[in-house]
Amino acid sequence: MFRSDFGDFTSSAGRALLAQALGVPEEGIRGSSPEDIFENVGRAILEVSSMFCGFGILFITASVLFFTTHAFSAHPEFIYLIYVFWGFAALFLTIFFTIQRPKGRGFMGKIVSYFRIRSEFKREANKNKKQGKFKNYWSVFTQELRGNMNLKSLADNRDLFLMAMMWQFVVLILHVLTLYALALALDIKISLALTVVIFTFTQFVSMISFVPGSLIVYEGGMSIMLIAFGVDKGSALTLALLFRALIFWLPMPIGWLLYRKHEKDYHEQRLAS
Repeated sequence: MFRSDFGDFTSSAGRALLAQALGVPEEGIRGSSPEDIFENVGRAILEVSSMFCGFGILFITASVLFFTTHAFSAHPEFIYLIYVFWGFAALFLTIFFTIQRPKGRGFMGKIVSYFRIRSEFKREANKNKKQGKFKNYWSVFTQELRGNMNLKSLADNRDLFLMAMMWQFVVLILHVLTLYALALALDIKISLALTVVIFTFTQFVSMISFVPGSLIVYEGGMSIMLIAFGVDKGSALTLALLFRALIFWLPMPIGWLLYRKHEKDYHEQRLAS
C-alpha cells in the first residue's frame, strides 16, 4: 500500500512540478511530445529570467548595505560572494548578448556550436539509435530561447517584463521581513540591514549550489551567516529552520492541495466536453 501510494504521489508530483515549470496543463505533460516540452522550456527560461533580475536588484542593495554597515569590517571575506555574483552576472550577460547575434557567427557562436555537437543530446541520440533526433530538439529549444530572449521583443514588452521582475523583488522583500520578524520573536538582536545581507547572501549560495531544493545548504548557510554576525549557535539554527519551514516547507502541502483541486476540475471539464 505504501509503495503504491508513494509511487502515485511521486509520479503526480513530478508532473505537477514539470507542468508548473513549463507553464502548461498537467494533462499536456502526459501527452506532449519532446518537441513541445523543449519549446516550453524556452518560455520557462524567460520567466526564470525575471526572477534573476529581481534577485539582482536585491543583491546590489545587499552589497551596498554590506559595505555601509559594520558587516564588511566584521567579515571582509564575504566580499568573495560579491565577486562570484558579478562573475555569474557577466557570464549570463555574455550569453544573453551572444544569442542576439545571428546563429553561428562570432567566436562565442563557434564555441556554442562546438559544445552543442558534444552535448548530452547527441549522446542520447546515439544511445537510442535515433540520429539527429535530439539535435532537432536542441534546434527547437534554441529557436524558442532566441525568440523569447530577443532584445527587441523584450523592449516591446518591457512593461510586462518589468512588472514580473518587480513582483519577484517584492516576494524577496517579504522573505526578508519574515526573517526579521522571526528574529525579533526569538529575541535575536540583528538589524534590518543585516537581515537583508544575511538573507541575500544565503539565497545566492543556495542558487549556485545545484543541490535540489538547496537542502542542508540553505539551512547550514544561513546558520553560518548568523553565527558569523554574533548570533549564538542554538538561536541561529532555530531561526534558520523556522524560516526555511515557513518559506519552503509550509507552502508545499498548500500548493499540493490546490494542484489536486485544479487537476480534478480539469478532468471534469474534459469529461464534460
